[in-house]
Amino acid sequence: MPAQPQPSQSPESGTGFYQGTETSAQYPLPDSNGGTLTVNAGMPAEVKDYGPPPSFATLDANHDGRISPDEAQAYPPLDSDFLYASGQGKSVSRDRYEKWVKNQH
Repeated sequence: MPAQPQPSQSPESGTGFYQGTETSAQYPLPDSNGGTLTVNAGMPAEVKDYGPPPSFATLDANHDGRISPDEAQAYPPLDSDFLYASGQGKSVSRDRYEKWVKNQH
């Protein structure tokens, strides 16, 4: 059996990432007297299983045919991937949601 990645702790954030997946980038902040923004990212060491994605109708609480950012919060994986699922838009259509679900599993 292949070796499994091991979690490592990022001291700055306290968030555990699988070893070898961490990345960090620093960006200068304009008008901040030399301040920088540091972004740390990686594959989470502990991923919660949220179960199967809910139906489009379940997430579309106001039944307007689109999932808004507020409605997406009901399913954390969609909430965290909202910009991708929406195509950088302000809402997710039924078609885009179905494509997103298909790509998740």
